[in-house]
Amino acid sequence: MSQTARERHNPPPRQKSCAACIKAKRRCDAAYPTCQRCAQRGIECEYLARKRRKAPTSAAPIPTPPSPTGLADLNYLSGGIPSPPTTAESLCAGFASGESLFPSSIDPLMPMVDTTDFDQDPSFLSMFDTMEDTNLGLVHQPSVLAGPIHRDIDPIVLFQDKLQYALDEIKKMPASMVREMKTPWCHFRLYKSGMPRPMQDAVACCALYLAKNKVNGPFIMRSIEVKVNELIATPEPTDTLGLLARTQALLLYHIVRVFDGDIAARAAAERTQSALEDCAMSLIPLVSFDCDPQKPAGANLSLEPIGQVNKFWQDWVFDESARRTLLFTFFFLQIYRVLSGPVTECDGRLGLCHTFTLSSYLWHADGPLTFARAWKERRHLVISNADFQAVFREARADEIDEFGRLLLTTILGKEDTESFLASRGGSLQIPALIAA
Repeated sequence: MSQTARERHNPPPRQKSCAACIKAKRRCDAAYPTCQRCAQRGIECEYLARKRRKAPTSAAPIPTPPSPTGLADLNYLSGGIPSPPTTAESLCAGFASGESLFPSSIDPLMPMVDTTDFDQDPSFLSMFDTMEDTNLGLVHQPSVLAGPIHRDIDPIVLFQDKLQYALDEIKKMPASMVREMKTPWCHFRLYKSGMPRPMQDAVACCALYLAKNKVNGPFIMRSIEVKVNELIATPEPTDTLGLLARTQALLLYHIVRVFDGDIAARAAAERTQSALEDCAMSLIPLVSFDCDPQKPAGANLSLEPIGQVNKFWQDWVFDESARRTLLFTFFFLQIYRVLSGPVTECDGRLGLCHTFTLSSYLWHADGPLTFARAWKERRHLVISNADFQAVFREARADEIDEFGRLLLTTILGKEDTESFLASRGGSLQIPALIAA
């Protein structure tokens, strides 16, 4: 039976003998470049399986691999400090990519992966240039025909610059809640008068998780799953504090399981993710997004009577924690969607929680008088619809708290954020504040 053209250009790889031994029907020792039989007879030894294959005369053009949607237009590739997105729509659009930002073999959520040297390893980065499907069937194409694959931006570089800092900070939040009773979205005074049971259980599970090792790990993760399922099975509370505590508890559980590194834990987190989203959506109508400092209560705030000052402070602590919790919840879920798989569009929920107060001195105030002085004497910015223009124009580094820095790195990138903060007399790592 005659061979087809495709078979002649692509002989089966199992054919090990040289052409002369095949023709003479003799055993070939497959030595390379010349087998023993051909060497003894002084004849040409040719291995069809190793012979450089000729390309078809009319090969289809190799399609240019598409750049990841939304990555090719980043204007900071041209150099200089970028013009950052400063509206809710543009911030949301930054997470709306047509495909996953990372190859399936790279998992940026794994806790033990060190990506600090990825950009210094050409052999590692070259791996991504071989993953494109050129749809050429069985016909082998010589490498000389394949043009250089150009990407406008490397996904690993994007991950390191825009998301790595945020993910590193998110991983620390359960431990921060256990040790200091605070996170960038939960004020340390929020539960001073009492903590609802769901949040008590979540903090206890986070403390248990900090003691996790190879021996007790399965027991601890099962205990966390039990608490998550118990919480989801209970009806949503009707009061705002109870609903906020439920949302924060589900958020802590989600962070712990997503970053655990165990596939089963992450799968369990994905199964209960809708419960977190539903709880956050139920909280939105109960939260005040009006944080204008010129409102009568804020404009007339004085240092006395202390009871009135304390009441204003406690109300602000609750409202600001609720605003930040909602914004962070949808922010984190959108990042997770981008990292874990294809995302066709932003779900728009980042725009629902559109306002928060940016001020280290207000957020870190340790008492009503310290808060009142900061309110009257320190500048604090209200960020609406992710518009950070006022921050870029006016803010000093010491006025931007952890929450603001986390968001800035996802807008500017870590290096540009560090440069911006350095130009304002600070650094990315927030110092211990001494409120005046």
